[in-house]
Amino acid sequence: MREIRRMIIHHSASKRNETSAANIRRWHTDERPKGNGWPDIGYHHIVEADGRHVRGRPIDKMGFHTRGHNQDSIGICVVGDNTDIAQQWTMTQIDMLLRIANSYMLVFPDIKVFGHRDLAATECPGVDAKQVIGDSIWQR
Repeated sequence: MREIRRMIIHHSASKRNETSAANIRRWHTDERPKGNGWPDIGYHHIVEADGRHVRGRPIDKMGFHTRGHNQDSIGICVVGDNTDIAQQWTMTQIDMLLRIANSYMLVFPDIKVFGHRDLAATECPGVDAKQVIGDSIWQR
């Protein structure tokens, strides 16, 4: 098993009700110029618009979600676009995100949680996720 030290939270930067884990997998695996040409979806977990949790890459495999920070992290993507009020995460999605995060905290008690923007020049996940999901799991 690889060392897991971080969870990195993302948003899909897309319309919440028009995006699924299957869409994201295609975006990641389709050949360029439309896709990234990766061998699999880059995230380990996806939370869809209805709060459904879809598993992506197995956590024993390195993800493709935050350049330079994939080796020791788990990538979680919540569908939606927090830069657009109409596409922001719902409470159902936030609840599922918390369930996923809390389950990893039991397995990896020293894990740290970051927003993508804490580690890269991006707006993702579009808001200060600390305020969205609460300080209980953020940067413990």
